[in-house]
Amino acid sequence: LRRETRRVTLTDAGLDYLAHVWVAHQGRLARASTLKGFWEWLRERYALHITKPLPTGPSVADGLLRKNQQYAEDRLRDLGLLVSVSDAEAMKRLQSRFPRAVGR
Repeated sequence: LRRETRRVTLTDAGLDYLAHVWVAHQGRLARASTLKGFWEWLRERYALHITKPLPTGPSVADGLLRKNQQYAEDRLRDLGLLVSVSDAEAMKRLQSRFPRAVGR
């Protein structure tokens, strides 16, 4: 089994799109759109690792992972998608910037 590891930087449009897909998906399931759930969804569906656990292979320092996660959170906040009442992970949620169409 061959595994390839790449470093990717998502554009603002790409991050915005993925966040909106996640929020819409969670809305259909009547679940809260937590930031932690978003990270897990990106890892499981697209193999994008923002936080731990990482796939086996090259190791990444914990400090770099924390910076990566903080950078992604800051970008989501700048895009108007991240709402956090406090620094607690459970209080960080994603929300859509666009109203949901009635009946969909």
